[in-house]
Amino acid sequence: MDIYGMCMLKKHFKYSGIATAICLLYTPIASAHLEKTKTDPLTVIGHKYNEIEHNFQSTIESSTPRAQTASTAGEMLKEVAGITLSGTGVTNGTNILMRGYDQKGVKILVDGIHQPLENTMNNLGGVFLDPSLIKNINVKHGSASTVHGEGAMGGVVAFNTLDPQSILEKNRNLGAKLFSSYSSADRHFSYGGIIAGQHTLFSGLVSYTQRQRGPILLADGQKMDNNESINNYFAKIYLYPTNNQTFIFSARHYDNSGEQREVLHRMGGFGKTESNQVYRDTQQKNYSLTHHYAPESNLWIDLTTHLYYSQFNIEQTFLTDVKLTERERKNNIKGNIGTLETRTQSTYGGKLENYTSVTPHDHLNLSVILGTEAYRQKMGSNEKAKNFPLAEMDYAATWLQSTLSTPLLPLSLTAGVRYHYYKSTPNKDVDSVIYNHAVRISDASKLMHKASYRGTTENIKLTFTATPWLQLYTSYSTAFRAPTLSEMFNDSLHFKKGYLKSYWIPNPYLNPERNQTWEYGGKLSFQQLLSKNDALEIKAAYFDTLSKDYISYAEWMGTFLGRTSLKAYNIANVYIEGVDIALRYTHTWLSAGLSYNRTKTFQLTDSETISPVRPEILTAFIQVPIAKTSFSLGWSGQFASATDTKSGYNGIVAPHNKGKEVTRLQEIIQQFPGYAVHDFSLSYQSKKNKDLQATLMLANAFNYEYFSTRGVPQEGRNIKMSVSYRW
Repeated sequence: MDIYGMCMLKKHFKYSGIATAICLLYTPIASAHLEKTKTDPLTVIGHKYNEIEHNFQSTIESSTPRAQTASTAGEMLKEVAGITLSGTGVTNGTNILMRGYDQKGVKILVDGIHQPLENTMNNLGGVFLDPSLIKNINVKHGSASTVHGEGAMGGVVAFNTLDPQSILEKNRNLGAKLFSSYSSADRHFSYGGIIAGQHTLFSGLVSYTQRQRGPILLADGQKMDNNESINNYFAKIYLYPTNNQTFIFSARHYDNSGEQREVLHRMGGFGKTESNQVYRDTQQKNYSLTHHYAPESNLWIDLTTHLYYSQFNIEQTFLTDVKLTERERKNNIKGNIGTLETRTQSTYGGKLENYTSVTPHDHLNLSVILGTEAYRQKMGSNEKAKNFPLAEMDYAATWLQSTLSTPLLPLSLTAGVRYHYYKSTPNKDVDSVIYNHAVRISDASKLMHKASYRGTTENIKLTFTATPWLQLYTSYSTAFRAPTLSEMFNDSLHFKKGYLKSYWIPNPYLNPERNQTWEYGGKLSFQQLLSKNDALEIKAAYFDTLSKDYISYAEWMGTFLGRTSLKAYNIANVYIEGVDIALRYTHTWLSAGLSYNRTKTFQLTDSETISPVRPEILTAFIQVPIAKTSFSLGWSGQFASATDTKSGYNGIVAPHNKGKEVTRLQEIIQQFPGYAVHDFSLSYQSKKNKDLQATLMLANAFNYEYFSTRGVPQEGRNIKMSVSYRW
């Protein structure tokens, strides 16, 4: 919510604490407008997290042409250089990769609440949030475990949902918005609506959205089988019992059902061209209650409390079995056809955080954040489901972060520490086949060990503001990730080919991943550079990360059966380094930007690449209004270098991969060419009625054939349209 919205809120409710409360609860939204409102006292409150995080961040507004026409939340992140998406374009399987880490090492937040989806082993993960509900996305590049907790190794992606003031017109207590979108390459059609209202002591909104997606036309001419029916329900209610308290209740239901590929993260890459078709039903339910308390009489208390519950459920029934021979089909053998797999993960917990900004001396400013959180994650599945062990994890943490600055010197110092604790517990016996043939130990309980850990992460940052237009910083931080329940306790069948069987071997003795990152960066900001109405901002950062106990997989060196099976283990040292650069220029008649990232990852012992990232990515955009009309033209492009994956694996190679270079997971090393993809857009916003918006976009305009880092053919030429009306 911007400062104007805060002023209107004060006018309606005459509560000086309400604007402060909502601004605090939605800090990433307010932070996007910091540089435009440096003199406004409210920005100190709204931008508190920028004092304690590294400066390199990216903000994606929902008003951009790509965001307006996006069919998934993940698609909105394609504008950010340095973020790679896995998967085939379907919501399921679209995991986020960033700074050398996959989604297990990237923290996903929705309205400040962690989304711990433990399903990346099945490649069924993703962001199950409808694009129509997103107000903006704030991306924190780099490790941030001290503030955001375990899992924030490569970065943080914070989704901020709509609030009532996003819908309501000024001086109105009731409003609504209708919207619809269409795209040709996936036969995508969506429609929905939002109703918002406010009164003296409360405000709120209710939304419903429906989407349909069909087969996806790929740039190489193939059509990927797909059929999705998506329903979204969303409600958010604000209560203001006093002038210094705010309650926010949020409920969100996501339901995606239809026929899809079983294998969603690969299609053509690593020799994986075939996949079973399944009828998959994916549901996520989220409930949260947030309370903010900030008495004006006590500047030491500015307390925010979150209580939340999330349930993620996947059910899939096999419609085909590609392993059946023609003879077996003629004999009406079903194989896996009709098999039902169910997986359920539930998470519930709470987070409490107090922010204090004081001036203990005329020439000394101090801000402090003190917080604590705890949650429990439980996993359950039926006997047919693979890679989803019955287990649970308890996590708890407490942290302290402070920033010290003085007007006498152009320096500020930030330091913080977080204490982590987790305990992971399995509640199912290890598969007897693994016990008898692969492990051959006398005590099976060794594989059912309850894993626990206690440790800290720290960070320190020094910022030097040389001039009003130049800021430099250097920082050192450590980060932490607990092993997932699948990595520790998975005992499923990996594959079966004739008499040959491969299993996932449990390893509850995994050490948590940790890393150490040095980052150096700066920011140039100019106002009225070429004219009275323009602004230029340039940001750059270099990061150097040493990851310890990086979790990967390799063959289990036991019996013959063990040598064909895989087990999670810790790689001692992995090195990740790279550069981020961003440029943004705005003018009354022009908006343009560039974003560049180079990331390289390798294991120090043999220089093996440990993450599927593009070595270099450049994104660019230009948006130009057409004079004396309500239209504007836009262009955006993404330019990527060829992949450069390496592997030092020299162990046993599966029979079907003989003579080929493979990874430890028996994945064929393939290099994919670089690409240049261009999108063009035409946007309309009525001057007479500013609440009517429309966008026409031609994505991949030249139908360029290109591939993800995992060899998935990407979407071909796509005509996208969206329209919305608010009143």
